[in-house]
Amino acid sequence: MPSEVHDMYRLAQALLLAISVSPLFLLADVPEAVLDRAQIRYQEGLKRIKRVHDQSSADALAACLRRLSSWQKKRQSEGDLGSVLTVRDTKERLLESTDGDIEFPKGAPKDVIRLCRKYRESIQKSRLVRSRETLDFTKDYLQHLKKLVKNFTRANEIGAAKIAQAEIERISASSEVTTAREILESETEAAPASDNRDLPKGLVLHYTFDDGNPKRVQDHSGSGNDGTIAGFSKTVAHTAKGHLNGALKFTGNDGFVECPTSRSLDLRNEVTLSAYVCPKRTGYAMTLVESANQYTLWIQKDGKVRFADGNGHWVDTYANALKMNEWSHVAGVFRGKKGERLNPANSRVYINGIPRERKRYGKWSPKKMTSLRIGATDKGNLLIDEVMVFNRALSVPEIKILLNR
Repeated sequence: MPSEVHDMYRLAQALLLAISVSPLFLLADVPEAVLDRAQIRYQEGLKRIKRVHDQSSADALAACLRRLSSWQKKRQSEGDLGSVLTVRDTKERLLESTDGDIEFPKGAPKDVIRLCRKYRESIQKSRLVRSRETLDFTKDYLQHLKKLVKNFTRANEIGAAKIAQAEIERISASSEVTTAREILESETEAAPASDNRDLPKGLVLHYTFDDGNPKRVQDHSGSGNDGTIAGFSKTVAHTAKGHLNGALKFTGNDGFVECPTSRSLDLRNEVTLSAYVCPKRTGYAMTLVESANQYTLWIQKDGKVRFADGNGHWVDTYANALKMNEWSHVAGVFRGKKGERLNPANSRVYINGIPRERKRYGKWSPKKMTSLRIGATDKGNLLIDEVMVFNRALSVPEIKILLNR
């Protein structure tokens, strides 16, 4: 074949290849140029994703620092120098931290802890979103490379096909892709959806108490309602002897788990509260789940289980409803709307899956939400495990799903 004809043949091959890959490629495109352009676009895409989420993290940090400064000025005007110094120290730690996960000095104001927690959560969410976008973008790029391998092979550009295949293998094992996978896998391990697949819909808080962390309690519902162990000193402890793996043991009146207010926990109509409890000694009141102005589930001194709206209206069981030193499942359910009078159709208390209510009083009248607490016992002694909050009223079969875990 004359050299001129051979050159024309090669040019025709390149043209057909370019058209089969993308209508945007020019007549002068050859396999190497096609690969170079694809690689450049991929790297530019990764940089764009990083830039967007770096800016998002910077904005979240700036917003947190502004709110801390505003809070600091207010406390300074009130002469609260201790809080002012705490905030100053917190700012420095935030600026040094890459993920917002910092330790707080003893007695740190709750407002400061709440602001920093929101910042940490925003950083975590940004990392997850960036990882998902990176993997999605990489998936599209790898599919494009696979098409190139196919088209190069069809055009007898074996060398280019091998280069494209090597690029597929390189990208699949790259640090960007590996890191993104690890971040998403760690999210799955931290709050495994598989653990909740058999649970009813509407779960907005799920504390398993299995990780043994002395300061934090992780929410496994996916709603981000993590809690902190507060005021515990010697009165709250993890134990491996739970109903399902670990549990928390409460032995005094100054220890509890606290979760800050959130939209997902602001439930003024339908709600279900659920927990496993093993009472050792009754106190004046033993809180299982409580958002003081909206909903509460607790054990009274006489052993009654009370489910209430936090505003003086309640549903009671008979006395001594729970057996001492045995695990029992307790659930309070309200199926109605704010302002409805409590009745057997809209309010129930279940003990081990069986309705046990004896008396009702008033209308369901929740107010503005306060932080959610678990375990303030007032001289009681009990174990608590598998605490759950649902944003809907569960049916009897659904309650039994919780019972059979």
